[in-house]
Amino acid sequence: MKSNKKQQKRQQERHDDPDLEPLNKKNDEQVIETDEGVIKNRSSQKEEKKSYQSNQSDGSRIQKRQSQDQENWSDDSAEEANQIDDLKHEEKADVWNATINMVKGFVGIGILALPSGFAKSGWLGGLIIFLLCAGMVLYLSLQMMDAANKRKSQARGVTQFSVEVLGQEKELLVNIFLFGIQIGICVAYVIFFTTYFQESLCFFVDYDRTTNVCGSRVPSLLISLIIVTPTIFIRHMSKLKTWSMFSNSLILISMLVVFISCFFKMDTSYITSDKISAIRWGEMGSAIGLFVFAFEGTTLYFEIRSSMQEPTEFKKVLNYSLYIGIALYGCIGLSGYLAFGSGVRDIIPFNFPMTNPLYVFIQIFYCIAILISYPLQMFPLVNILEQKLLERIVNEKNKQKTNSQPQKKSQQGVDQSQHHNQGNQQADDRQDNQESDASEGNALNLLTQYDDEIKNSFYQQSMILRVASLLFIFFFAIVFKRLTVFLNLIGSIGGCFFAFIIPVIVYEYSMPEAS
Repeated sequence: MKSNKKQQKRQQERHDDPDLEPLNKKNDEQVIETDEGVIKNRSSQKEEKKSYQSNQSDGSRIQKRQSQDQENWSDDSAEEANQIDDLKHEEKADVWNATINMVKGFVGIGILALPSGFAKSGWLGGLIIFLLCAGMVLYLSLQMMDAANKRKSQARGVTQFSVEVLGQEKELLVNIFLFGIQIGICVAYVIFFTTYFQESLCFFVDYDRTTNVCGSRVPSLLISLIIVTPTIFIRHMSKLKTWSMFSNSLILISMLVVFISCFFKMDTSYITSDKISAIRWGEMGSAIGLFVFAFEGTTLYFEIRSSMQEPTEFKKVLNYSLYIGIALYGCIGLSGYLAFGSGVRDIIPFNFPMTNPLYVFIQIFYCIAILISYPLQMFPLVNILEQKLLERIVNEKNKQKTNSQPQKKSQQGVDQSQHHNQGNQQADDRQDNQESDASEGNALNLLTQYDDEIKNSFYQQSMILRVASLLFIFFFAIVFKRLTVFLNLIGSIGGCFFAFIIPVIVYEYSMPEAS
């Protein structure tokens, strides 16, 4: 205690002494500098502590963000896995059911115009041309299926298989012809509706031809438009499964009655008379398109093949269905021409008098069957348009997201930058996958992976697209009044492309790679 007091007293004396003032200032400055150093050290420690805590908080935020992203990606993966499981558990068709669907694809509106084709080429000339076309369709179709089996293709449509073999640049060409032939089939159905309703109005409403109802096509077009319009809003083919079986039954009953009626009306003396001809060289060329159009099911091969339990067994389905179709075509076409000769009409059921209730019911049955089949023919057409629509909507959505994202000017740590780059790369990959998926497959199946905004936009624009397609089809139905003229045009262009040209090109390109 005494020593401490002595030291304090000496320091006080030195401080009060004027001679020691410079030394005192120097000591004070050292003390101040020492205090400032302590303060600086303390402040630097505080800053280091704060930065450490902030780094820890940033790291925790990054970990939270990574965990959240991982959860989101796992949820998306789970959703995609569920969709794949749903596709795996989707009911697949066996050989028998696939054959029924394929026969339904072949037996459509074209078979009703085959007697007119025989009338244009003669019974012998028509038989030769028909068997030649049928043999070529059968052989080339089987060759194309061989190529698909050797490539182990899982294509769900002829366009997808053609792109798989020929390349992406051929997609537009195949879609143009597919679009054209499906438009043609739908227009042919509408012409059949309008012709049937016009015949019915002429008989029941204007039998004495006292009004203009029989001469004008406007009433029949309006009736057809009212009946057909609700069917274009059906989006899932599964809803038509029961009705399709009912349609098949009506068509088979109608074809059976037509064949029996033509068989009993046949007069063998026609063969040596002027009412029929063996060969007619002048109009033989216009009959080829009708015979080719009769095989309108060539565009449905891969849809039915992909719906089977064993797609490699589709060759059996093709053999069975084509042989059944060829037999029906030959019987209806040849017997119809031999029964009515040069007086055969564009649609064979219209040759039978409507005074007979049986024939009236046959026409009604076939009209109902064609009406049920109309949405099935619209599906490939609408699917082409909706794929492009969905692709455009997804691209616009991705561009908006890219433009709205703020660009960060500084990086907040190495971990955060690595996470940011990794997230951007995965986001870009997911965006590219969405854009590529939107251009392939069925649009409704792909729509499940997108958000509600894209879904709502797609459904709204899809409604407008379907109505516009219907009006476009009815416009062509107004322009082409005669069904055989239109069928000949579509069969000569689109039918020949899918029945003869595509199988040859695909086989030549694919077989070297497959072997």
